[in-house]
Amino acid sequence: MPPRLAHLALLGCLALTLLAPSAKAIDLHRGVSLDTWETWPDDARLAEPGFLDVFPEWRRSIGMEKIVHLRESGFDFVRMPIDPFAFLSENGAPKAGHLLQQTLEAVAEIRNAGLKVVVDLHARPVSKSRSVGTETYLDNPEAFQNYLRLVRDLAKTLAATDPESVAFEVMNEPTYECDRPPPGQTARWPGQLRQLYEAARGPAPKLPIILSGACWGGGYGLARLGKDDVTPAMIADANVLWSFHNYEPFLVTHQGASWSEPPMPYVSGIVYPPVCESEAVQSVLLDRISKRIAESAPDAETLQSLTEAAATRLADYCLPGQAAKLLRRPFELADAWAEQMHIPAKRLFLGEFGMIRDDSPGTVTTREQRAVLMHDIRMEADERGIGWAVWSHGGSFGITLDDDSRKVDPLIAKALGLPGEGP
Repeated sequence: MPPRLAHLALLGCLALTLLAPSAKAIDLHRGVSLDTWETWPDDARLAEPGFLDVFPEWRRSIGMEKIVHLRESGFDFVRMPIDPFAFLSENGAPKAGHLLQQTLEAVAEIRNAGLKVVVDLHARPVSKSRSVGTETYLDNPEAFQNYLRLVRDLAKTLAATDPESVAFEVMNEPTYECDRPPPGQTARWPGQLRQLYEAARGPAPKLPIILSGACWGGGYGLARLGKDDVTPAMIADANVLWSFHNYEPFLVTHQGASWSEPPMPYVSGIVYPPVCESEAVQSVLLDRISKRIAESAPDAETLQSLTEAAATRLADYCLPGQAAKLLRRPFELADAWAEQMHIPAKRLFLGEFGMIRDDSPGTVTTREQRAVLMHDIRMEADERGIGWAVWSHGGSFGITLDDDSRKVDPLIAKALGLPGEGP
């Protein structure tokens, strides 16, 4: 080719490269979230010699053969929670560089096992054992700036990974703004969300990013994001997925969960699909719940208040057809929001769903019931072309037969439509 023609051809190739549309968002279909922690340490433990030498903590006890089993069961990606507490707490911050490197190594190991990875910066609410958590990052301006720096550092660390195989979720379940702000005040999450997006996108132009609404990252929180709340760049960015979580019907998915707001820790025996339409059955269930509340209620007023709250939730759940409506509602909210924003369904992401297994005395959930609920939620997602990640590999919402073998429960594998359908 003559030099002039070669030069023109090169210019043409460069022009096409510059004008080409950005790559499509990572292709995620069937996923499962790994464990956040096994020991749930407080800040003091992070100072123990060697405690953070292996991070994330599941790498101490879960060999790659168990990760390979997830791929063989039919999952195509894992959602890997990374607790910002480990990076930002007093004893963790000095080791942040090491933790970033460990995170990158874990991503490489999972990729070598044949699975894609969503690196999920998984903030947790403040608790008795942890004074720093989601509320801290959202409410304290200095803490939020520290969080933004972590987002930048993690995005920069992941920038060199394959954008078709690795994505970055910038915050799990913002816990606030389920109610509209008082008159004269504006919602804070939209502004914080824009900053989080910019912090991640700046150092990583091609990295797929996962964003969500407030109110625990559910469908309602996503639906609350108006056209003035997100920038045109965020909407147009083909490498952004929009997440929502679905734990509906909540009365059944979180019954007996000790960490949930009352009266949920006392609720038990709630069957899915519901078989409690009659007042007689509801009376038996409510009597059981009331007795559990009475065991720890400090006074008669608290007993009455929590029992009434449980009765209201129970009556709603037991209405004919209501459970199905509750289950579908987060999808309907996400669908309507995406249509309003002109975002295709393939850029929606069901980041979490599941149902608790026996977690506390008196809680009764069976494998069969859990499988039916997961099937129904999974089908809603599949019919809409929405990728999903079930919660979770192990723990109280685990999808395995036990936390030692980590073999995927065949009943749940079938419910999730996994090609391998477990062992």
